Amino acid sequence: MPKKLRDAMDAGTPQMARHFTVVPKLVSPTETTMKVLDGGEIDRLLLHDVINPNHHGTLSMLAKRLYAYGFSGMRSPDYASPPTHLDPELVSAKKAETIRGAVALIKKMDGHPHIQRHRRVKLVNLVLYDAGWGALRHQIEDLHACCHALDDIFIR
Repeated sequence: MPKKLRDAMDAGTPQMARHFTVVPKLVSPTETTMKVLDGGEIDRLLLHDVINPNHHGTLSMLAKRLYAYGFSGMRSPDYASPPTHLDPELVSAKKAETIRGAVALIKKMDGHPHIQRHRRVKLVNLVLYDAGWGALRHQIEDLHACCHALDDIFIR
């Protein structure tokens, strides 16, 4: 009798226990590539047509920026670590730059009229911790407005 996966520990880590889905991604009018969705909350929203691929890309970009700023959440390990430097001055300068970038992003999100602090907290929880957003119509419209606001923030 084959063993069934009952929890994440049977697969090693919670990330390895996730279900992966491959979907086509339109690159240009004549070209498509394949995109792997790892079963996170923003992927579930995309697969259930709650958000469109542009919104998914915006939320993925938010997650990438937060990871780059040192935030952590549920994600697969990155084995391509950056080179380590022995110069403490260079290391501290990089850390300071990272902190400044995170503070600037959070300030922009909190200051945007369509996001503000309470929606910023929900967005961070959505992309980092797979927290649900809500399925009511006004909540979904709120998420769409936040995605458009994030696009404005990322362009500046």
